[in-house]
Amino acid sequence: SHELRSPLSRLTLALALADDAPGIEGLKQDASEMERIITTLLEAERLNSRHAGLRLARISAAELAGSLTESFFSRDKERIKLDAPESLWLNVDEARATLMLKNLLSNALRYSGEEDGPVTLEFDTSDRAWIIRVRDHGPGIPEAQIEFIGEPFHRGDPSRTRNTGGSGLGLYLARLVAEAHGGTLALDRSWTRGACFVVTLPFEPRL
Repeated sequence: SHELRSPLSRLTLALALADDAPGIEGLKQDASEMERIITTLLEAERLNSRHAGLRLARISAAELAGSLTESFFSRDKERIKLDAPESLWLNVDEARATLMLKNLLSNALRYSGEEDGPVTLEFDTSDRAWIIRVRDHGPGIPEAQIEFIGEPFHRGDPSRTRNTGGSGLGLYLARLVAEAHGGTLALDRSWTRGACFVVTLPFEPRL
């Protein structure tokens, strides 16, 4: 972490002190993106470790969803439809579950417009697991790209990535968080009006 962050910190400081010359803002954005990528990769490495520990706690789905939207999506709240029953409680690592859902919602908002309708965050249960769905009404994901979902740096079809930014790490990290809880992240192929990602988390995480 130190070896990665030290030169980037020096670069960020130099850019902050630089005059407003042409191209400076673009360089600042590039440096910020590099910082986000480094942070994501370090978290991914921690989750990939056999010794990565989860801080499990009993959390209300309604409170988790509300806190998520207030903290990270205050400007897009009108675009997000929440279906989080007050009676539903999860046993998860709150920080990592928040990170997972933040990435899934960011992905859905990025690849769909206001004209496409709301992005839905839905919590449900089955006999043995919590089910979380994030649905959008964007262009969807072509069949040929489905097998690469959740791979690091994979950004998929140009229709979903053109002018959208992103490093291709969001779904990768979301998958690692689900797997760290003993669960899965998958694409619901029956949803044909956009993309629907389904997180399945067992009631008793296999740590």
